[in-house]
Amino acid sequence: MPAIQPGRRRRILFRIVVAIALAGGAAAFFARPYAVAAYHRWNGQRLVRRAADSLAQGDPRRALLDAKTVLRHNLADPEAARIMAQALEALGLPDAEEWRKRLDSLRPGDAENVPALARALLKSSGWQSAEQCLDTLAPAARDSAAFHTVAASIAMEKRDTVAAESHWAEASRLEPGDKRHRLTLAALRLESKVPGQREAALAALHGMRASPATSVEALRQLLADAIRRHETSAARDLADALVAEKTCTFNDRLARLTTLRLTDDARSTPYLLELRDAAMGDAINLYTLLMWMNANNLTLMVNEWVRWMPQEMITRPPAGLAVAEAFMRSGEWRRLEDLTGAAKWGHVDFVRKAFLACALEHLGEEEDGAKEWADAVAAVRGRGDALERLARFALQAKWGKRADEIMRTLATMPQCPRWVMDSLWKDAFQNGDTAQLQRISSAQAKADPKGIAARNNYAFLSLLTHNAEGNPQRIAETLHRERPENALVTSTYALSLYQQARAADAVALMAALKPDDLRQPQVALYYAIFLLADRQPEKADEYVKLSKKWPMLPEEKVLLERARAAGLKPPESPSSTANPSAQGTAR
Repeated sequence: MPAIQPGRRRRILFRIVVAIALAGGAAAFFARPYAVAAYHRWNGQRLVRRAADSLAQGDPRRALLDAKTVLRHNLADPEAARIMAQALEALGLPDAEEWRKRLDSLRPGDAENVPALARALLKSSGWQSAEQCLDTLAPAARDSAAFHTVAASIAMEKRDTVAAESHWAEASRLEPGDKRHRLTLAALRLESKVPGQREAALAALHGMRASPATSVEALRQLLADAIRRHETSAARDLADALVAEKTCTFNDRLARLTTLRLTDDARSTPYLLELRDAAMGDAINLYTLLMWMNANNLTLMVNEWVRWMPQEMITRPPAGLAVAEAFMRSGEWRRLEDLTGAAKWGHVDFVRKAFLACALEHLGEEEDGAKEWADAVAAVRGRGDALERLARFALQAKWGKRADEIMRTLATMPQCPRWVMDSLWKDAFQNGDTAQLQRISSAQAKADPKGIAARNNYAFLSLLTHNAEGNPQRIAETLHRERPENALVTSTYALSLYQQARAADAVALMAALKPDDLRQPQVALYYAIFLLADRQPEKADEYVKLSKKWPMLPEEKVLLERARAAGLKPPESPSSTANPSAQGTAR
């Protein structure tokens, strides 16, 4: 076999080396994306762990930087999104809510994220949105202190203190080491009527004064309780102890000032001047102090102070808002015009326009004032929070018609404030406007689809106005199955039976209520109507007298008069066909 020449051998070796290099390069080229992805996964996991450690060690800024690094390479990383939300919450920044929403889209129903998102929504959008969010949590994931604390806060917003107490008690049971749950529960029980509960709550709060983690909040709750109960000596001692705490806030110092004034303590004026000097270097504290003075009938003092205060602080928000209110309260219309006429107040410029409108109208320039008000409303159209602020302003300025217009607009929005609904309800009731009451009840039922009062009002007013939308008879029957002991719920279901020509059944249903419940004027009215329709006028007479204490709606007066008229007619023969009109239900 002939030998391979050296030159040819070198060429073969060269070709082999080149082929290996090319194969390696190709392999590296095609494998690179997988390698990079694997590296980013590994590095992302490492950075998330490090970020979690940073949060645990109280360094949210470092955690934020690590989470951002992870998200640059993988926006869909749920744990990095969680770290972002937690770090932003620790820093008190509003962007946390958006990251909570992003995590919810990545991991729907997450047991940690849903309560946290509901808590954020409670602050930004109201209890309805928070409750809807919390409802997405699976029943198996609700056995946590986080769930119960948010549910308790929602219950407090709904004025359901019974449910709130139950949730806080459960949170305290699940996390016995977290004294905040016990503290909140004790604060709620300070007003309990259950024997021994108030005393136990007081003892618990006094015990928590010894812990640095809870001492300030315990003192706040004890001070508020002492003021509520007019215990002046205890209130002074608690206020002094509160401001002696290293972590007390400017608002805590204002609470002490309030206590000194309520108890006619000679230290109140010197302390007020001390707080004024302390607030001069902080625009927010100055605003807080001036607003406190406005609320405590010290507007004339505010008017004098602003003559020598730095103009750059008192002519723009936030302190400028308090100064404008002081001028408005004291009728300093020219000074109010000078303050608000040519200024620009940024994102609250609509408030400046409202103040200017008030000043101009009191100075006799009604047309210009109306234009400024219209501009203020137009600037915030669709913004529920800003419209609510203008509604409150209009009420303070005694612009009833303007306030009503804004509140009616708010009532059509998804998150209408509770006080707006209550105000519209009160006005409609006083005016006997049943149609408006029915519209409000419809909005309340949509906002609180689980609420007993909201659903009952809707069913009752729908029955009263013969509005069949939503099947009010079915709602009334369902509610009665849920709460048979509730007198108002029972009278609504009885009205449904009555409108079905079942007066005797309505009477029997009402008769099962407690005697004291039947004597409530609004309940007595319907018991009287049903008794009259069932031809028991003698028994009905007592309840007719009781019902006179109730300001009846026009439709209720018609129901009563027709029931009386029907009760005077001779009984129909058994062959007669029963109909709702014969029972006095026709409008």
